[in-house]
Amino acid sequence: MKIWTDGYNTFEDEDAARDNACAEMTWDDYEEYFRNNVNFHDFFTRVRERMQNSDEFFFLFENEFCDAMNEYFNNNYWEEEGEEEDEEEEDEE
Repeated sequence: MKIWTDGYNTFEDEDAARDNACAEMTWDDYEEYFRNNVNFHDFFTRVRERMQNSDEFFFLFENEFCDAMNEYFNNNYWEEEGEEEDEEEEDEE
């Protein structure tokens, strides 16, 4: 007769062992699996597609969205002196 075990408990059949596994798994176990088996792009795309019509996605990551926007802005925009400013200063004199 075959038995299943998790190292501590024994189970009479696979179904009982799987039921126990489902009850024992934690969010940390799922996180570890996702980290090792799902690339971030796929994960983010699936979540974004599921929640894109909901404000909930933004609110869950509001700080991160703001930080991302600030980083994008700082990396891609800068202040330069333009000709219009020089002309306006001359007109004021």
